[in-house]
Amino acid sequence: MSSADQSNSENSNDDDESSSSVAALRSSLRSEYPEIDDLYSDSYLQSVIDVPGRSFDYARDEKIRGALEWRRGYGVDGLISSFVCDEGDDGTFSVVENSTGIDSSSTTSTGAEEQSDLCDPCFVPSPELIQACKTGAFRVGGFENDGRIMLYARTALFNWWSVGVEAGIQYHVLVIEHALQMMMKGNTSEANEGSNGVIDSMVLFVDTADASLVPPPVGTLTGFASLLQRAYPDRIYKIYVGPVNSLLRQLYQIISPYLRPRSRDKIVLLPCSPSREAVVEHMRETRST
Repeated sequence: MSSADQSNSENSNDDDESSSSVAALRSSLRSEYPEIDDLYSDSYLQSVIDVPGRSFDYARDEKIRGALEWRRGYGVDGLISSFVCDEGDDGTFSVVENSTGIDSSSTTSTGAEEQSDLCDPCFVPSPELIQACKTGAFRVGGFENDGRIMLYARTALFNWWSVGVEAGIQYHVLVIEHALQMMMKGNTSEANEGSNGVIDSMVLFVDTADASLVPPPVGTLTGFASLLQRAYPDRIYKIYVGPVNSLLRQLYQIISPYLRPRSRDKIVLLPCSPSREAVVEHMRETRST
């Protein structure tokens, strides 16, 4: 057998093993969580399984089962069915009329009428959550060259002490779910252009410019740690945060103990507001040192 034939044979065996492991994971969880087929692509499940040092059982039980269990317990379906993303790129969401007693007929979103039929009557958005959804502090900001969705957070636009931890985390879950729906649908040519396959992860830019000097509640930090590690395992590729200052470093020190090493390694502190250009410059400086 030639070296080329041997290489092709080994690649074929690897593909067969990957397909088999994903099929086994789906099969073992489908009866309890049939939504697994709608929520997770094969490539995403394979990426969770393939993390170095991670066993199949850990990937299945701690990561995927854990995420599905969290999703049900948190009431994600009720949350996302109660809001529709407004037209434009300001990242705001309007409440669906049937989800509360509030008259939301003023919304101009074309998807509001269709979404009202899917609204979960058991979920009633709080006034604080509705307030948070009007801030546009967290939004989908386009696509990286490799096809990953970019999420932008402007901390100066969000008052955690006014909104509260519960409503604030719900708002961020809503935006993340909106981004995941975009990924699953592959509904833009920009997302597909330059991508080698299904888009499975996101890049988060956190702009702390002009942010309040009052730190957010500690529950905010632990809540984000839970989202990163339990709710959306391996969904965030990198988190770029800046401009860094003494308060930001203190917050990083507070949240670090709640993060596993793999999660901590995803966080990059920058001296300026994060952007594509800032990330490129950071990578250039990192390689030169």
